[in-house]
Amino acid sequence: MSTRSVPVVVFKNDTGITVTMPELRELKDWNEWKTRLNLHLRTFGIKKYLTQEASVETDDDAATVQRLMVTPLSPQVLAKITAAGWTEDTGPKATYEIIEKAVLNINTMSFHSMYMKLIRMSLKNYTTFTAMLQDADATYRALNTAEAYSKRYYVAHLLRAIEKEMPDSFMLWTNNLATGSTADDCLRFLQTLANDKSPSVSNRAVMGP
Repeated sequence: MSTRSVPVVVFKNDTGITVTMPELRELKDWNEWKTRLNLHLRTFGIKKYLTQEASVETDDDAATVQRLMVTPLSPQVLAKITAAGWTEDTGPKATYEIIEKAVLNINTMSFHSMYMKLIRMSLKNYTTFTAMLQDADATYRALNTAEAYSKRYYVAHLLRAIEKEMPDSFMLWTNNLATGSTADDCLRFLQTLANDKSPSVSNRAVMGP
């Protein structure tokens, strides 16, 4: 199911400008929601409100930032942040932190399901390599909110996910990791490979860093 876009009115210099934000329903929506939020905040010059608190009652820009964050929330997420203490008077910095915790926080049962999701991840189940990497990244970040989850384990799961479709890349980077390359080296390579516009990346030789 594709992410629904939610219109949000941003007031700047007494002018109302309508922008869109992806609806934030669950963990898989987090990266897109966060990216779009940061883009809008930079465009309107109000990104500072994510790191410094301000009153939504006396600061119009602070109220705009809060509205950008809260309007696209699904009823379920809104219920979660309300249960966590959020109110309409909560400033933008605290609002962001409450939303982040509500979306990324997972209990022991969901930790197990997220871990199993990485173990069973396979490129064949995604329309694009980039889609798989985005889903894997969101899952990895959620796992890290529950406990320290080794990045090398995460990379090993990613390599297993591409083993059948990209055997050369799998073999090359399994060896690279065993002989000194870091997990970050491998992640950069995989992202570069995902950005490759060639018609096919299956079964071709690839070079290491």
